[in-house]
Amino acid sequence: MKYLKALITVVMIGQLSLCISGCGKPKESLPEDKVIARINGYTMTAEDFRSSTRSVGGTKEETLEELITRNILLQEAQKQNFDKDRAFMKEIERYWEQALLKLLIKKKMAEFSNVFNGDRKKVENAMDKWIKDLRARANVKVYKDNLSRTELP
Repeated sequence: MKYLKALITVVMIGQLSLCISGCGKPKESLPEDKVIARINGYTMTAEDFRSSTRSVGGTKEETLEELITRNILLQEAQKQNFDKDRAFMKEIERYWEQALLKLLIKKKMAEFSNVFNGDRKKVENAMDKWIKDLRARANVKVYKDNLSRTELP
């Protein structure tokens, strides 16, 4: 159970609300009936709008205004090279890891839930066993001297 709780905690911490799709390559050649807005050369399609509205909410007009503002801010961040900053890259790495863990845990929980007909306790026990088995098969070497000299932030 402790492994499952630790993994779920890691996955849930720092869920980012990134709108990376809003800064893709320009889609200038799209027909006008597929375009919702053009922002400094970026073309927001109906599909971009629909996929982004899941995280925004509100009326269509309010949502569009927020997405335009977000896109303008993202473009400015890119102009200032924040997207090449080491801290930014570490944040993306953490998000990537969290997203992978979330998908893996969700998939395994669904599998175990099907096997145990949704019995929560049995699912949690199966998850713990699965994680323990993965750890047992993993090749892990801990350098305790280095660990003892390492300060936490």
